Parts: sequence; C-alpha cells; structure tokens
Amino acid sequence: MDFSGLKYSYNRWVNNGEPIQNKQRLNISERTKAILLNDQDVFHTQNGFVSTLKADEQKLSSHIINHIFRCYKYDAHASLEHMLEIEKSRISDVLKEMNSTQRETAIKFLLNNKREELIAENILRTKRKGVSFTFNVDKDNIEHLVSDEAQREKLFYNDSIGDYIKTVLEEYADRSFVERERIFYKDVLEKIHTGLNTKKVLKLYLHSTTSINGELKRTIVYMKPYGVYQDSELLYNYLVGMINNDHGSAWSVGSIRLSSIQRCECLSDDAIIHKKDAAQINLGLKIRGIQYLSDKREIQKIVIQLDPEGEKMYQKMLHLRPMYINKRDNAIYEFECTSTQAEFYFFKFGHHVKILEPANLASKFARKYRSAARQYLEE
Repeated sequence: MDFSGLKYSYNRWVNNGEPIQNKQRLNISERTKAILLNDQDVFHTQNGFVSTLKADEQKLSSHIINHIFRCYKYDAHASLEHMLEIEKSRISDVLKEMNSTQRETAIKFLLNNKREELIAENILRTKRKGVSFTFNVDKDNIEHLVSDEAQREKLFYNDSIGDYIKTVLEEYADRSFVERERIFYKDVLEKIHTGLNTKKVLKLYLHSTTSINGELKRTIVYMKPYGVYQDSELLYNYLVGMINNDHGSAWSVGSIRLSSIQRCECLSDDAIIHKKDAAQINLGLKIRGIQYLSDKREIQKIVIQLDPEGEKMYQKMLHLRPMYINKRDNAIYEFECTSTQAEFYFFKFGHHVKILEPANLASKFARKYRSAARQYLEE
C-alpha cells in the first residue's frame, strides 16, 4: 500500500462503501522478527492473540504488528514530521526570550540539523533486509494512516506505507526489553498515570486466574498506586503501591509487574498514600527489593555454604541476587532476606549450595531435590 492510494481507497470506502484493501507486505530484519516473536510470546494484549497461536508456528500475528504500531507511532523517531513538530515546540519555548527574527533563524537552523539527524537514523532502519511477510492493517491504524498528520510522513518514505511501518517496528526492536514493555503496555500505563494524578484506586485485571468455589476466574486486585518503577537490574517495570484483594480487606504494601496486568480501570474511590504508608513502601523497596515487595514472609537470617563453582555462579548471576551481610571462612555466607528470595535464587545452584540455616528451608531444598531426582530414577 502507499499513502496516496490508501487515502483514495479510504474515501471511496467511506463515501461509496467500496471494499478497502488492507493487506500490507513488510520486509524486516531477522533480529527484529526474533524480538517480535519473543514479545508476542512474553507479552499479552486484550485481544488475546497469544492463545490463538501454536508455539511451533513461529508466525507473527497481525495483532502484534498493529498493536506495536498503534502504541509507538507517536513516540517513534520513524514518525519524522511528528518528531519535528515536537522539537519545534520545544525549541520555541527555550528561545522565547529572543526577538522574533533571531528566534525564527535559530529555529530553522536547529530544525534542519534535527531533520538531518532523524533522516540518517531512519534510513539505516529502512534499509535493513531480512524476512518478508504479509499482515492485515486494522481499522484504527488505517484511520491514522489516512489522517493529515500521517500523510505528511509520505514525503520521507516515498509514499510507501510499508517502509513507514517497517521503520517503526525496527526502532521498537532497537529498544531495551524494559522500554519495549512500557511501549507494549502504553494503554495500561496511561490508566495507571490517571490513577496516580487523580489519586484514585485502580482495579487491576491480571492475566492469572484464581479458583473461586471450584471455578477459575480472572484474578482481580485493587491498588492505591504509588508509582511505576524498574527493578535494580533495569529489566522489568513494576506498579508499586498499597494492595488488597477484595476491596474490603486491609491494604498492604505490594508490587505487580506491568506485564501481569491485562487491563486497568480507574475507580472513583480516593487512593491517598499517607506518610506512614509511603515510609513503609520505601522501606520495603530498600530491604526486600521491588520484586519481593508483596512477599509477606518475614526477613530472616539465611546462612549458606558455596563450593568454588557456587561462588562463581553467585558472582555471575546478578538477577534477583540477595546481597550477603557477612562472609565467614569456608565460603559460608550470611544473608538477611525472605526465604522466598533465597529459594528462588539459590535453588538453581543445585549441589553447589548447601543451606545451613534455617532448618526448615534446608529441608525444603532437600525435598524438592529428591522429588526432581525421582523423575529420572523412576525411568
């Protein structure tokens, strides 16, 4: 499809009801395809496209292409003319004290430099080659592509809608995982920020299910939002605040990973975070870490012993790693954390770790290792 032809077809569809062609062929890099397939598997949307695909198909869904383009088009450098409008507004505000002649000259010069920078960046992404496929552009994105704003992009992309969408996808794939997560969940984040700004309770529908009287239902939790933060390794985004499960029980400190939220509603109930609650949240973030903020287990003393390979693993495996507070002789380490964190992190060390304290955690490791071993011994 091209910009001009789509607008002509769209007008005929609106005025005469003539069918509109919405199939678009793309050619994206192998790396971008791999990232989109990964995000298609890891992330979810309200359309539920993940459940309709078989794991071995390795096929990109039209849903994910449309979803990413819809969520990212206004923030992508690939939308060159839109970015230049934003830059012009920013520069004009910075130079507002200049006289009008000087300001116009400076704005023109700076915008030309920005245009050249964006063109160079976008050309590199547009020229990437790899795999070709066809997808169906949905109604929302068609309506955007025929808008006056989007039509201005056709000059840079030589009237090619495919090159425009491809460049947006390539730019998305160049972002880190934590940035892509925020892009993918843009709609959820907007609702969250509405709740934060208006200080209202959020009703969160999670991807997980809960058994109620033997019937599986979508898990729903309520939160007084405090903020959206990234973990210490800058891997994932979390919504932090005061949580309860039935909108009637006591509120407690907690965090929910952004990708666990299917959708979000902003209620009319006030969600004031008092000073004591804020202090409790900040203390929890400091002691437990954002990933374990909802863990109700007490912080306790955990003592382990590592063999030489275990020590190497501890130095290399940084994700969710508890920091030791003391190191004794014979590679004995002391930690202050919850048993959940210790189990999650150290269980994968296998025979390279030995839990010395507490006894109940050591017994749990032993039971789980024996159970795992039986899977192979029984063969």
